[in-house]
Amino acid sequence: MRFMFSILFLGVLSQTCKDAPKLVAQKVITKLDFSYSFPLEATFYSLKFSTSDTVYIKDFSPPRTDTSFQTVLPKEDWSKIDNLISNLNLSALDSSYDYRDIDGDAYNLKISKNDTLKTIYIHGGDVPVELRTFIDYIAELKTKLTKHTYDKNN
Repeated sequence: MRFMFSILFLGVLSQTCKDAPKLVAQKVITKLDFSYSFPLEATFYSLKFSTSDTVYIKDFSPPRTDTSFQTVLPKEDWSKIDNLISNLNLSALDSSYDYRDIDGDAYNLKISKNDTLKTIYIHGGDVPVELRTFIDYIAELKTKLTKHTYDKNN
């Protein structure tokens, strides 16, 4: 009797192991905020990426003032961003790449990757290639996203 019970138990156990849930890859990013300013061309905007698939965009560029948009970020773009951020070693990056004697564009990033939160300010100068690739991709992404106006007061 014990032998039959043992065989039955092993059979049920092996069946549950076959049906184990598959692991789904989780995003590396837990927070991503991106701001851009270029005073000479009066261009100012910020992007806030939610932990889901929504991106919130605020555009302060004339003739608009404080226009708010939202959009759904396609999975391909999330994957690309996730891949670019996974290639960044946040702890090795400086918090500021600032060359005060240069007029031009400026970026402010706030990135949380796994358990590391990093704020980076960039105003001219040399930045690591991986960081420049990431910034260029986000700036390009802003231009191609389909934006939907929303009332930020609701």
